Amino acid sequence: MHVSTAVLEVQDVAVHFGGVMALQGVSLAIQPGEIHGLIGPNGSGKTTLLNAVSGLVPLTGGQIKLQGERIDRLATHVRVRRGLARTFQSAATFEELDLVDNVSIGFHKSDRHSFWRASVPGVHERLRMATIRRAQEYLDSVGLGPMARTIAGSLPYGQQRMLDVARAQAGEPTLLLLDEPVAGLNIGEMAQTEALIRRSREHGVTVLLVEHHMRFVMGLCDRITVLDFGLAIASGSASEIQSDPKVIEAYLGTKHR
Repeated sequence: MHVSTAVLEVQDVAVHFGGVMALQGVSLAIQPGEIHGLIGPNGSGKTTLLNAVSGLVPLTGGQIKLQGERIDRLATHVRVRRGLARTFQSAATFEELDLVDNVSIGFHKSDRHSFWRASVPGVHERLRMATIRRAQEYLDSVGLGPMARTIAGSLPYGQQRMLDVARAQAGEPTLLLLDEPVAGLNIGEMAQTEALIRRSREHGVTVLLVEHHMRFVMGLCDRITVLDFGLAIASGSASEIQSDPKVIEAYLGTKHR
């Protein structure tokens, strides 16, 4: 019997909202350490697929596996503990907390025992200091280290997006879902985000990202899946996707030939 080595398997997944078929039998498999792009026109089902994987919308059909185990019937917080992390299209910072506390939340989301360890006499202070040190490391990795005690709500938009990524990575996920990670970023911030995603892969994280910035996607992703009207119309390397007639017609246009 063949045993899949894929980190994420999406098998014939359908999501319907009333009469709207947001996803129609979509399948894809992402291998360990892969950076996989998900592209397509607005309304093609990209974010719906991320929502289905992360548990924010129920499936109408099909199944989803993380490291060979079905997760599509599990609650979102259980999927997080299984190794899933997610960012969203808009920055989702805890605006009244500083950057250290924002990143620290990422640790606790993936570690259900942290509260009980912290309640043991003599452990609380050691745990708090260790958490601060770890949070500082993640902030350093996204260039926000010097601002560790800044209130998150005071950051410009681009830096809030970087903070989102740092918090998602803090849970040490197996699979990281990124929804438009460079939307609204300047060229420097985009380069920093690309470097951060590549470092994540070096540390064993597999990445699925939705993004409209084609130069970013084509330069970063190992493989790319294209959605159109809820259907997966193509999957392959950047060069294969750029030369696929169906993709050119549906999304890229003749300028990408």
